[in-house]
Amino acid sequence: MFEWLKPKTAGWKAPEARGPAVAIKVLSPADTPIVGSARWVGDELRVESQGPAIKSLFDVPLPQLEQCRVDYGFLIRTEALQSAVYPLMWCRVPELGNFFSKGIERKVAGTQDWTHVEISFYLEEGQVADLVQLSLAFEGPGQVWLKEFTVSSTPTRSKQ
Repeated sequence: MFEWLKPKTAGWKAPEARGPAVAIKVLSPADTPIVGSARWVGDELRVESQGPAIKSLFDVPLPQLEQCRVDYGFLIRTEALQSAVYPLMWCRVPELGNFFSKGIERKVAGTQDWTHVEISFYLEEGQVADLVQLSLAFEGPGQVWLKEFTVSSTPTRSKQ
């Protein structure tokens, strides 16, 4: 079994960065959301859900990345949100399939002013990803506002 396919355990440590982060994509109102329940209002993306759901927001092609950390970040604002929301990122490695990173430790609920949320996905040497899908997971009904979406990559060192 590939080492990176094994479940991450409490002893797992993220690989060290070996260079600066490089911006891949900054999303804006020029980018059309995948899901119809998300729409731009000025420079903010309003996303609504009638109940528990995964809202796929954007597909972002990657420049054949490997041995790096891919980061998905944005600002989020909520008002009296009864159920939590959190980021979810799917990463496609063509020969192997789709893999995800869930930001369950980054849940937002209640009333929050603009808060930065970010999750990461690690690619090892030989894992060449070509696409990420940026999503938002709703644990119940609600509405949120998002802005300043970024996707970046940071090269990492091989594990010894």
